[in-house]
Amino acid sequence: MSLSLLLFVVVSLSGCVSGRGIIWKRARDPMAGAPCLKNVSNPSIEEVVAHLNQNTDRIHSWQAKKVKIRVDKYSFNGMLAVEKDRKFRLQVMSMRGKEVDLGSNSDRFWVWAREMDPGFVTCRHENMDAARHQIGIPFEPDWLLQTLGVAPLPTTGVTIETDPEYEQARLVEQIVTAHGLPLRRVVLVDLKKGIVIEHSLYSNDATRLAQAKLDDHRLDPASGAVLAHQIRLDWPQTKMTLTMDLGEVQINPSSIPVDCWDLPEFPHTQVVHLDAKMQRPSIAGEQSSPSTDRLVPVETFRSHESHNFLRGDDYLNEEHVEVVDDDVTDDSFQTVEADSEDEEKEDRYREFRDIARESESSPY
Repeated sequence: MSLSLLLFVVVSLSGCVSGRGIIWKRARDPMAGAPCLKNVSNPSIEEVVAHLNQNTDRIHSWQAKKVKIRVDKYSFNGMLAVEKDRKFRLQVMSMRGKEVDLGSNSDRFWVWAREMDPGFVTCRHENMDAARHQIGIPFEPDWLLQTLGVAPLPTTGVTIETDPEYEQARLVEQIVTAHGLPLRRVVLVDLKKGIVIEHSLYSNDATRLAQAKLDDHRLDPASGAVLAHQIRLDWPQTKMTLTMDLGEVQINPSSIPVDCWDLPEFPHTQVVHLDAKMQRPSIAGEQSSPSTDRLVPVETFRSHESHNFLRGDDYLNEEHVEVVDDDVTDDSFQTVEADSEDEEKEDRYREFRDIARESESSPY
């Protein structure tokens, strides 16, 4: 046996070889030991959904305290906490301090951004569909929580499209919003690994409205759950893409404070309640039951003074955030402004300002 062949056999059997202080080891599979689908070649809808929801059942909450966030060529630090029952909190930081506070609890969602005007908006979940229809907000709590692994997939009204060549399957759900808008929700599954790798939302004409790509899946030994550690969120209509590298993730931690899910307070900041013009339940203490279809086309605030939450050349510069790619041209991050010739956008702007004025006296 030749020396080279002998070395190959030794490396293959031992997994490492040492010489002069250098050690080569096989890379550890972060998914080693994770549950897999039993039927990969031709699984049923029930088998796929049950497998994925079993993983979701293992996750009650999780948090990542050192998230690396990238928007266009800029990078930020952040903290992300997620829990069942619509609880979500993302805080984005730059050298100036907090830039964005995006959150949701069991009752309502909120968005605060340093460079957004008005700077702080909130809405109850039962009014989300109407609020988005009036103004348009690039944040849908239920869809987002599903992409983050704490909301189960539906078990009915879903069809499956398998791709044997790539060992993938698409779970497709047709929905209609409260405003009669037909949409298609698609979940892309890697059958061999038994994981979700993509969530997408399409309009009736097959236009992609929102997408979440999941990567770097890892098994948590304590809980037995698999969670993606890189999440790329894309809203094509707003030309905004946000990538989060979670780093170390704590699954089912005991350290998430209860007040993490409370509506935050920002001194000297006007709070706009998007519910201000909407009729509340007539019986004291009664709440409207949440709609089963809250997804509508994703848009962003568009006004003469508003921006995508982490975009706008007037405040994103080298003094505040880290430039991570000098090859990107400045043309790719121009401020999102209203088109003065677009009457619909101008109407939204005027209505938004009306809501802002009325919200000062709103009891909600």
